[in-house]
Amino acid sequence: MIQEVEGLPKKSTGRLIMGIIAIVVSVLVLLQSCTVAGLGAMVDESAATSGFAGVLVALMMLAGGIVDIATRGVKGKAGSISSIVLYGLAALMAVVFAADFSDLSIWAVVCLIFTVVDIVIMVRRK
Repeated sequence: MIQEVEGLPKKSTGRLIMGIIAIVVSVLVLLQSCTVAGLGAMVDESAATSGFAGVLVALMMLAGGIVDIATRGVKGKAGSISSIVLYGLAALMAVVFAADFSDLSIWAVVCLIFTVVDIVIMVRRK
């Protein structure tokens, strides 16, 4: 049985799970976007731009996941707010560039889900 140490904040399992899922998904987005940026650039120049935007979305998702894991035991809401902003910016960028690279709309929805789940975790946590 695990005993809590008085004075130390309780670590959030939800944020740990969110961080791990975000890191795994960001690797998938990165691989897909690098493929689009590399191979798509040979066919269409706009695909290279969208592929680069996908790489930025993946990096923001990766950063959000790392922030979720790193700040899961910290008191306060700064870590939650940081990851919410990162996921929100990633979703916004994905929506903006989804016209040329339609898979970015899927990743925008995933980022919005991560944002909403982080908001719920932040509100439920005291």
